Amino acid sequence: MQDPIYKTVVAAKIGLLFSHPEGGRVMAALRLVEISQSDLG
Repeated sequence: MQDPIYKTVVAAKIGLLFSHPEGGRVMAALRLVEISQSDLG
């Protein structure tokens, strides 16, 4: 069962990828957040 927060992060990633001019940098930042979240639990 997936965490609702995880689904929100995925949706944010998809939105930012298409709307943000520096999508790569945003994706890298979100990936770091994901890694820290997975370390916590």
